[in-house]
Amino acid sequence: THQIRVHLAYIGHPIIADQVYGSRFSSKIAKKIGLKRQFLHATKLVFTHPVTEKVMEFEDPLPPELAESLENLRGGEKM
Repeated sequence: THQIRVHLAYIGHPIIADQVYGSRFSSKIAKKIGLKRQFLHATKLVFTHPVTEKVMEFEDPLPPELAESLENLRGGEKM
């Protein structure tokens, strides 16, 4: 996750609630929506297995706390 976090912060899109690379604004958003962890989750991973060359695909929906936080963000409250 480190490389993703650094890159996103560098291009001006820090991950919400990232205590190391996040911005004050992302921390403010996290606090306002009650998020206690980084808003970082892979809902889908796809890769080719290096030995079998079979395409591997894994899906995992957003955890409830992230889904709720996303809904709060979409609610349009002013930050």
